Amino acid sequence: MAKYQEICEILSERIENGDYAGGRIPPLRKLAEDMGVSYLTARQAVNLLKEKGVVGASSSGRSVHVNGSGTVHPLVALITPFWHFSEWHATINEKVKECGGLLRIFAFATETDPIINEALNEEFDLIFIELPSNPNARLLERVAKLKKKAVVMFQDRTDYGIRSVLGAPVESICLFMKKLKDAGAKRIDMITPEPENNFNLNERRNVWQKALKTYHLTGICHTYQAQRFKHNQITAKLLCSKLLENPSLPDAIFCAGCDIAIGLYRACYEKGIRIGKDVSVFCFGADNDCKLMTPALATVVNHGVPELLEQIIRQYCPGNQISDQLLYQLETMEIFEGESLNIEKRRD
Repeated sequence: MAKYQEICEILSERIENGDYAGGRIPPLRKLAEDMGVSYLTARQAVNLLKEKGVVGASSSGRSVHVNGSGTVHPLVALITPFWHFSEWHATINEKVKECGGLLRIFAFATETDPIINEALNEEFDLIFIELPSNPNARLLERVAKLKKKAVVMFQDRTDYGIRSVLGAPVESICLFMKKLKDAGAKRIDMITPEPENNFNLNERRNVWQKALKTYHLTGICHTYQAQRFKHNQITAKLLCSKLLENPSLPDAIFCAGCDIAIGLYRACYEKGIRIGKDVSVFCFGADNDCKLMTPALATVVNHGVPELLEQIIRQYCPGNQISDQLLYQLETMEIFEGESLNIEKRRD
């Protein structure tokens, strides 16, 4: 097979996968550089696509577009940290397919990763974006300019006029605190990574502190420095091992995330401390992972994630109208006690 035919097949697959949002093929010189071939080979490949009727030249003749039959809507982008994958992401992929659309995923490594702007500049119908933990004003303003096509996940940025989608209210942490208080707990510690300017972690820490005051509890916040490109479960485990050397255990420990709890579980095992018996443990989110842990980890369970995301995505299907609603939040949640809380045992 000639080189230009190989390139033609690659381009055909990209078009089928919706990799060229808006149906526009890159300029020939950029395409040649991307494929590692000569300008002539890239031109031959595109000409072959034209012969097959897959693409055609614009009215000005200066650009090449995917023909109508190859353009699928809604075209949806998901911009997310490369280390984070959740049931929300899987559900977006599932619901976009059900709606007959295509999803492209952009994974960024840092708050200033150029891939964020590259994705925002593409011609998508809808963009789900999980912002960095502490986004700067420039990025927020950039997303706000996209008006109704951008939806921020897990952060309420409606103050910028940005549509936002949220899971269970972070205040649901208080439900655990009250259950433990009613069961006789007096001290509930928290373990969370730094930096302190993390938007979501700050919210959880603030609710924990407020609950301590509301229910007349004591507690210490233990922190560690989270690092990119490293297993933070191990970092959390090292911190927890040091904490557990203190003979005075708290009655319960609130882990800001499931990954922290994984480190805590291992540290407790090595110290002979029984979770759910010697100490209660709970976290916020990641209910699928929490249910698989031993003992099952108490957390907040979201209900209605598929329905909520489908409600948003279907607005961008051809012929549908986009709502003016800014905030989308799950209305139904429940407390999953697992075996790590063991309220009844504590009452006994």
